Amino acid sequence: MSANPEWLYDVYISHSDADADRTWVEEWLLPRLERAGLRVAVGFRDLKIGEPIAVGIPRLIRASRRTLVVLTPSAVASQWNEFETLLVSTLDPSAQKRQLLPLQLEPCELPARIAALKLHCADFRREQKRTAAYHALENDIRDALDIPLPPSVGKTFDRDAWRVWLQRYRRETRRIAFALCVVGLALWMGLELPPFSQRAGWQPIATFDTKEALHLARLENTLLISTEARTEKCASGDPGLWRSSDRGKTWAPVLRALLIEESEKTDRCIYAAISAFALSASSNVLYAATTAGNFTNTVGVLRLSQQGTQWERLGLPTLAGKNLSHIVVLERNTPAHLLVATGDSSPPAEHLFYRSRDDGATWEPLSKTQTCAPPRQADLYAVRPIKAMIAVNRTVYVGTREGLYASDDEGECWERVSGEATQFSYNALAAIPGTPNQILAFADDQNQASDRDGCRATRFVWELDRARGRVTQPLLCTALPISALYVDAASQTWYALNHGKGNMFRGTFESPGVELPNITQCILDFCLADLTSDFTAGPPLVLVRGALWGTRIYRYDVGKWYNTLGFANWDFCDPKKKGCQ
Repeated sequence: MSANPEWLYDVYISHSDADADRTWVEEWLLPRLERAGLRVAVGFRDLKIGEPIAVGIPRLIRASRRTLVVLTPSAVASQWNEFETLLVSTLDPSAQKRQLLPLQLEPCELPARIAALKLHCADFRREQKRTAAYHALENDIRDALDIPLPPSVGKTFDRDAWRVWLQRYRRETRRIAFALCVVGLALWMGLELPPFSQRAGWQPIATFDTKEALHLARLENTLLISTEARTEKCASGDPGLWRSSDRGKTWAPVLRALLIEESEKTDRCIYAAISAFALSASSNVLYAATTAGNFTNTVGVLRLSQQGTQWERLGLPTLAGKNLSHIVVLERNTPAHLLVATGDSSPPAEHLFYRSRDDGATWEPLSKTQTCAPPRQADLYAVRPIKAMIAVNRTVYVGTREGLYASDDEGECWERVSGEATQFSYNALAAIPGTPNQILAFADDQNQASDRDGCRATRFVWELDRARGRVTQPLLCTALPISALYVDAASQTWYALNHGKGNMFRGTFESPGVELPNITQCILDFCLADLTSDFTAGPPLVLVRGALWGTRIYRYDVGKWYNTLGFANWDFCDPKKKGCQ
């Protein structure tokens, strides 16, 4: 409120002439207001000698910013108090300027004008609450004052003056302080000063505009993402396969590669979905197994070359109608040898595997009636479905719900890897570069063992030898299911991925695994995840598909702090520590 030269007082006190009212104003209220530095006008002191009351009171009211009316039964009955109230109401008829401040000292009926305006009264009726009521009243009176900064009154530092100034401008001071804090925090974050400095964590490097992503693969310098099978209008349908030649910045569809059926009558297209990728390291060719759900699969195996720009359907008509779940490339063969597994989970399917020895030109079914000499006579048809499948040189490993199996003749005969009971379900496998007879495996103890090798857990990551079974103690024991494994050849570091909350574990073959920070996206969103090798050595790229944030690709790298807000659940234990949970 701007200064007004006519305002000689900050507040005028209106009260009745009753002795009790005057005594309370003179001995209790007036001293407190003046000690607070307020300029107070009161009739019994500030009326001029010989001045008519009808002239003096309006003069004091007009010279005061506020008029404080002390309400008691005597005041309500007083004509002079009614006159003062009427005068103030005339100066501020709608009470928008809050020039009239009613104070109820004793229980009484409110004056008609105050009741009509429904003005809030300062409640001084109870002795024990008067101190709190007085502070609120003082603040309301002071809020109308313009108080200069204390240094301008001639003193370098006056504690009381600063207290009064801060009390007057407390709201403005809080707003300014908050704004300065926000600006300072933004500046601090922009300069990346601690704790907002760059840090290691999962940094998003690409965004893919779909919530239906399934798998991620890398073919030389190209990234490929497969999506779920869909039935859509042809003009707007998802083609099921996308590629990026600039490391995820832009994406283009691989058209018609997975198209099963196109109908002009219904304007409908049906697409298959890629269930698994397999890369031929020797020829830089990517193979994909496909599934079509309840539709007839007329895609079979897809072969992609030239960084995903050329594709070809393989295995037809032999694989027509088959829903394929896994595919591997048997290296050191020219032309390439391929083995695919079907997604059949129960009898009476006759064929579980199909094999090609001419790079997919022709395919032969492998029958369960194949004669195999012991111990290579394991019946995988009785323990399907296959949960994981990899190839190490010419040996194929498959993980099932009842153990781990290996084949040296490209899927004709199988034997169970020794040293492990059938109680373990092997859901993820990875080759260990440089060790042709050893693999990395994730095992789920279906018997729910409470304590194994010092770990109270039911799921383990093990290094397994073809003949000896487990080579060492578990590299990781955890309550979390692992969906994918990866081994970096250069550093001999392994990574284990759990989708759901984006948990990633990292370790070497000499020490137990530790958990990396979660992927931030997965903390607030259930994620389905897949991984593939990065363009350089080190941790793999991770594809994260969430229900809320869509699909992103992450790299473990040093970057912005807000991309690394994930935290480790520590839902695993060090097998070297006894009694760990």
